[in-house]
Amino acid sequence: MANHPLYQPLWDDHAALLADRRALLARLISPASIESAQRLLDCRTVADDAIGDQEAIGVLIGDELVRAAGFEWATVDDDYGSEPVVAHPSKMAVIASLSAVTNRFEDGDIPFDIQGFIEEALAIIQETETSDRNTRE
Repeated sequence: MANHPLYQPLWDDHAALLADRRALLARLISPASIESAQRLLDCRTVADDAIGDQEAIGVLIGDELVRAAGFEWATVDDDYGSEPVVAHPSKMAVIASLSAVTNRFEDGDIPFDIQGFIEEALAIIQETETSDRNTRE
């Protein structure tokens, strides 16, 4: 992935964090799936202070966006700090899925619809593609 003003190639420490969170998720649920993670949220199994567990669900969401829509893991580094994100390689779309989940816990917005979150992200990409096509025509 080329450098981009919003993001850059995934840093090694962020790649290690993603691997750690995937391993944590595998210990929490098996198989690691959207449906299993949703059950964790619905049953309120993940504690408000269990940041690692929350981030593990964020990694699962990011991995699904990579699989379903060609996103790639990248790093955002800005005035607020750095974090792993999923970025679409050809669209102006960056999603901080780990922060999205932890922020929902902070805000008390739990449970939330994981599949709905993913579908919203995919819809934004579709809208961007439609808008790009219409601009070129």
